[in-house]
Amino acid sequence: MIGLSKTAIHSIVTDGLKMRTLCAKMLSKILIPDPRDFHVTISEEIDRVTSYLRFKKHVITGDESWMFLYDLETKRQREEWHTQTQLEQIRLG
Repeated sequence: MIGLSKTAIHSIVTDGLKMRTLCAKMLSKILIPDPRDFHVTISEEIDRVTSYLRFKKHVITGDESWMFLYDLETKRQREEWHTQTQLEQIRLG
């Protein structure tokens, strides 16, 4: 530890470095029920298989689809820190 409190570190990152957190929203909320259920089923199956076979270090690619596990209670994936320039590029891209 470097001896700084969480509050001090947060202040340095937000005020000094001008960074903010960005948390993506789930696309599944806007899908019609059938594809959403299919995505959940496939995601659960991938998680079950990878748990048994220990393939968690491998990347699974497909037809531009991303399958990942997220917190069902908060319906959010992990947050990431981005600078203002990065946020503008995300909005434009």
